[in-house]
Amino acid sequence: MRYIDNRIEIQYRECQILRDAAKAVLDEGAGRGELFSQKESWLKSIADTAKRMKLKRKSATVLVQMLSGMDEEDVRAVVEYTESLVIKGKGIDIMQPYITENRKLILPVNIHTPSDSAYPDEHID
Repeated sequence: MRYIDNRIEIQYRECQILRDAAKAVLDEGAGRGELFSQKESWLKSIADTAKRMKLKRKSATVLVQMLSGMDEEDVRAVVEYTESLVIKGKGIDIMQPYITENRKLILPVNIHTPSDSAYPDEHID
């Protein structure tokens, strides 16, 4: 997960971790917005993923660090996006922007591209 160009980019694997950890925390009948009130349990579930799954360890660790350091408005945006993934079930739409109620842009990406090399300086005469 990272901030870039006024949006929050979340890698595909991170989206999977967010969704699966949220499913582990939320009850079957959980309503919209309930994940935010259970943030600590959600972070613990993400951290447990890092302990259990070697392939997801680095991504899960980054998620816990990022979510712990984010302001409330950004966390609410990630929660809203994650809850939409839980409701959807399977499948994560890569490169399909998600605009939250608080007007934050979440962009799921396959992998992060280096921000300094995305568009090299071109000189047009």
